Amino acid sequence: MMGMLQEVAQLLGSTFQTSRKGLKDVALVLLPQAVGFLTGFVGSVLLARGLGSSQLGQFALVMSVTTLLVPLSDLGLGMTAVRFAANAHAQGDASLVHAVLRWAFRWRMILVAACAGVCYVVIPFVASDVWKSAELTQVMRFGLLAGVFASIGAVPSIYFQSIRRFGVNALVQGGQSVASFLGILLVAVLGLWSLLAVVEVSVASAALGAIIFLALVPTSSLVLGGEWSLRAPRGFGKGPRGPVGELIDPNVFAFYSVGNTVLALLAQRVDIWLMGVFVTTSEIGAYNVGTRFTLPMAMLITSIATALLPRVSAKSTREEVRSLTTKTVRVSAFLAGGGVLYAILVPLLAPALFGEEYRQSVGLGQLLCLRYAIAFLIAPAGIIGFSIGLVRTYWVINAVQLAVVTVINLLLLPRIGPYAAAFALIVHEIISVVWVGGLLWRKLRSDPAPAPSTDHD
Repeated sequence: MMGMLQEVAQLLGSTFQTSRKGLKDVALVLLPQAVGFLTGFVGSVLLARGLGSSQLGQFALVMSVTTLLVPLSDLGLGMTAVRFAANAHAQGDASLVHAVLRWAFRWRMILVAACAGVCYVVIPFVASDVWKSAELTQVMRFGLLAGVFASIGAVPSIYFQSIRRFGVNALVQGGQSVASFLGILLVAVLGLWSLLAVVEVSVASAALGAIIFLALVPTSSLVLGGEWSLRAPRGFGKGPRGPVGELIDPNVFAFYSVGNTVLALLAQRVDIWLMGVFVTTSEIGAYNVGTRFTLPMAMLITSIATALLPRVSAKSTREEVRSLTTKTVRVSAFLAGGGVLYAILVPLLAPALFGEEYRQSVGLGQLLCLRYAIAFLIAPAGIIGFSIGLVRTYWVINAVQLAVVTVINLLLLPRIGPYAAAFALIVHEIISVVWVGGLLWRKLRSDPAPAPSTDHD
């Protein structure tokens, strides 16, 4: 396993930067993902065995709402902040870096408060009228605190990604994963298995992580006395020149990023929400266990995106981005091949690891992992599209994907159960490969070459 990770890290290092620093950065990005995988997977085994499939299904429903707050409080602002703060960092403008991050932080605080308030009001309707589980109302409302603290705890990672301090970023992300795992481990040691107990430790660990890791971030990147405006800071509004020549306006970028984030978020949640209507909580529990096997694949995609976005954001010529895209696609093909093999073999361990009641998770896990094997083909290269103007088009693709996933689930969930949700996500990724891949190919081949690069990394 470690040998395979080293080989992937070497490939990623040559893709993102040939220097030793680039390889070190990628390794540091992979480190917290590996920690998150180990703690998350072991924690999921403890949860599955301690709660049982029915309560695990209820927990999945609760967390499908609670975890909404992290992406809804971001809505693409984190990516926008990294995109433009990284460019300012490459120009040596530290004051603009902090100004951009403060702007994103103010918006995050407003969004998390607004979204938590809306969710608090809507939860009783969803729990009792949609899912027919009124008993989940109070647990779901209390669980919103975990989402609030997790949203605040995501701020340090944005700061350290922007200035390419991947070592500290690894400490923050890895520490948050460990804090969450320790909470579950405490429940297991004390034998206090219940839905409420698990949600309570989730809230406590999220709060602890937020408090500890916010202390690592300079205060000037969060708040500045007398600065309350939600408008983009001066100098930020001009935007960096894109690597295919167009001037990218930050407000436009943020606007489209919000739309993309909302649509992608809905496409990733609609399966659980509709399963709450059409299938039993035991089947949802089996589906949740199946998703556990996708953790290393999802985390690897995230680590690639984390290392790739600030680097491509600092580039300004078509040739540089074309070269980066070509290398990224080559690595993606390698990962996709390994992903198919992983999808076939690893989910077979579900009954041995989680218990015999999760045998259905074998087939579900194989399909869900196959979805990520397909995603490897396009997800990393798709990140590059954010820096060459495709942010304006991605929302259309996300809207189509959401519509397709919803229709497939509505039609097939009553007939084949949770397998319908896994099949819908595979179709979701196929759409990305065909559509996004075609756009990247056409964009990088047809646009005129712009001004010389200012990237000195």
